[in-house]
Amino acid sequence: VGRDTARQLDQLGELERVDQLTLKGKSLPVEAWRLRSVPSERAAGPARPSPPFVGRERELGRLREAFDEVVTGRQPRLVTVVGPAGIGKSRLVGALLEHVRGQATTAVGRCLPYGNGITYWPVAEIARTLAGAPTQQAVARLIDRGSTDEESKLIAARLARAAGFARGTVSVEEAQWAVRKLMERVARGGPLVIAFEDIHWAEQSLLELIDHVASVSGPVPLLLICLARPELFEAHADWPIAAGADAIKVDLEPLSQGDASELFARLPEGSELTSDERDRVLAAAEGNPFFLQQMAAVQVEADAIPPTIQAVLTSRIDRLPESERAVLAAAAVEGRVFHRGALEELIDAPHRSNLDSSLAALAERRLIGPARAEFTNEAAYRFDHILIRDATYSLVPKRVRADLHERHATWLEHRSDYELGEHEEVTGYHLEQALRCRLDLEPAARERHRDLAARGADHLGAAGRVALARDDMPAAVNLLGRATAILPDDEPIRGTLLPELGSALTEMGRLAEAERVLEGAVQEAGRREDDVAHAHATVGRLFLRLQVNTQLGTREVRERFEPLLATFTGSGDDLGLDRLWRLRALVHWIEAQSAEADAAWEQAVEHARRAGDERGWSDALSWLASSAFTGPLHVDDAVARCQSIRTQLGGHRRAQALVLDHLAAIRAMRCEIDDARRLIADSRAIMGELGISMHTAVSHDEAFVELAAGDADRAESVLRAGYERLAEMGEKALLADTAAMLAQVLYERGRLEEAWRFTREAEEAAADDDLSVQIAWRAGRARLLSRRGDVARAKRLSAEAVELAGRTDWLTDHADALISHAEVLLAAGEAEDAARAIQKAIALYDRKGNRLGMRRAQSLLAAHVPA
Repeated sequence: VGRDTARQLDQLGELERVDQLTLKGKSLPVEAWRLRSVPSERAAGPARPSPPFVGRERELGRLREAFDEVVTGRQPRLVTVVGPAGIGKSRLVGALLEHVRGQATTAVGRCLPYGNGITYWPVAEIARTLAGAPTQQAVARLIDRGSTDEESKLIAARLARAAGFARGTVSVEEAQWAVRKLMERVARGGPLVIAFEDIHWAEQSLLELIDHVASVSGPVPLLLICLARPELFEAHADWPIAAGADAIKVDLEPLSQGDASELFARLPEGSELTSDERDRVLAAAEGNPFFLQQMAAVQVEADAIPPTIQAVLTSRIDRLPESERAVLAAAAVEGRVFHRGALEELIDAPHRSNLDSSLAALAERRLIGPARAEFTNEAAYRFDHILIRDATYSLVPKRVRADLHERHATWLEHRSDYELGEHEEVTGYHLEQALRCRLDLEPAARERHRDLAARGADHLGAAGRVALARDDMPAAVNLLGRATAILPDDEPIRGTLLPELGSALTEMGRLAEAERVLEGAVQEAGRREDDVAHAHATVGRLFLRLQVNTQLGTREVRERFEPLLATFTGSGDDLGLDRLWRLRALVHWIEAQSAEADAAWEQAVEHARRAGDERGWSDALSWLASSAFTGPLHVDDAVARCQSIRTQLGGHRRAQALVLDHLAAIRAMRCEIDDARRLIADSRAIMGELGISMHTAVSHDEAFVELAAGDADRAESVLRAGYERLAEMGEKALLADTAAMLAQVLYERGRLEEAWRFTREAEEAAADDDLSVQIAWRAGRARLLSRRGDVARAKRLSAEAVELAGRTDWLTDHADALISHAEVLLAAGEAEDAARAIQKAIALYDRKGNRLGMRRAQSLLAAHVPA
């Protein structure tokens, strides 16, 4: 084939340069290439760039070594390839994928440059490639290979939701688990290589997912490769987060002068330039392969080299015929990947008849190439490099950009065959850009574009709510923040968006921002006299108040609860009622009134179910399981409640793990130690698989079970490891609880000085209204003071612990405080008072059904108090 045809085929087949040919009708010999092969199916991987592979042998060798290591060692590895734009990251990884073809399964997912809030786009692309189709059924076939086990079904369902192949939401942890399980299962059938392009544009939750797969996956031959620009490390200096010593970083430097000269000589343009022109191109490109290719092309086309790559690309685009420029401009608005059907809608009629010839010409110029479509029955293309897309976009006037963005969003809204998830985010992005372009041109015209703003906010807000439901708070804040930012202050839809944004900010710990957003939501709703929006904003603000000032927050909830209840009930707002009852339950819990909290959580469960709020529903059910252990519910009923909750939760694995913890502690109360240990092991396995660090940092339930089993050594080990991790995290509430429990274990083991230190740490870390810790550190300190002979202070502190516990309906905590008080009284020689305290404790243990506590109390009574 000749030069022009070779340029078109370079993306699709294997070409070999041959000697020049003398042809009939040609006065001079012509350059020629032999087409050696055309694959029946394009390899999954970064698109094959036009330039030959030159000068990256050392870096390619490192990637090959990493692949060989995962194959022989059957252990996952994470490689991050780092370099500036155009340096050859995709070409390098493409060379590796070519090398492993036939030896490994490969797939590539790309992060979008406009991907703020678009978390799982690369996951969807990878899942589609591996499964062969963007459906839950295709994923299920890939995973189970004919098996019908429940885990396979759950993996397919969770992955399909994360990728957008099925309706519904899935938590960040469940998405991580499902993606890891998919990759593990594929890799068990043979080596698997997964590439994530441009992770400098990735959301935090995607980075955590990649790191989770790399650090938690089992013994399978899995190689993960991430391509990134250096700015990744400016925003994420700790990358990779947990993969540790097994992570590899490959830095790509500019080509050497010799390698750059060789690359230039092998370009089709190389033979068309003089030695002086070649030297100018090599000097200007500074070893960047993409820059070299583009500068060589512009030298051939224009006989001059602009001073920057932006100018080079602009020069090439400016010289295109009008129809080709129009096609390229419309393509640039859609993104790096674009579709023929969209172009037909976006370009004007005079250019529409030339669309196919324009696309062919642009491919021949190496500006675009083929790509995999994101819609059924569509042809797709992609810019050969993101810099070409960016340069093209920069040349489109803002007025034209605005029109193209809006028309493209309309085209997306009318498509029902979108193969990948996160459609709302993409459509919202285009409407947002259309609005911004128009306001840049006419800042005072916001009122005229109110409908456009509302359309964009509707899409971005819907995407933000999905992110919120799956606990992807960075994406939720981004999307909801953008949705509210483009709306006029008096737009009613802000009343529904601002409370959601405030909730996401609260959960991220950005409390000052949350306060501003929620206060603004309350004021805006008040001005509009929108009672329901005002109620939602108020509930969000009250949740925040409980974190910032618990005492003030609980008082406000009590004062405002009834009016808020009337508002939500009157409007039939189940979502509002769900949140309000969870707020009320939290106040009862803080006040240590579990029975009242239970009643509120049960209301929340029902309203969350009606509202379709899976997150609120599973949260309320998990709290009901916690209360079954702590509160007044008899252990037999508590076991039944937890088992019922597990049945209701189904595949909600994180909530299942929390319930297993509580169920284990309840079983230990019934002296069913083997069953309790088995349940703890099951819970730890689920939490570990989901990669949840806060809840796997320490398990008080596990320590409780080991104490019940008489293994104080194991209990101490669990608590000490947890204490150290919590201290590193800077977490206070769990740290205080852990210190108090550790003090109890150390006292039982006779290490009194250490126990004293931990009672002090518990006291210092505990909030004033954290009754559990306030009771525990006083009871523990009292026993220590008694051993030191300070009877008066010991009696005072133990009596305070009993008085605080008496305010609660926590039967076991109250009984435990009475036992500590009795021990102090026994040391003071007050046997009769001690006996009365023990008997009260036995009665409380009996009401709870706590056989473990009853046995110990009865033994203490028999050993120290005469009959």
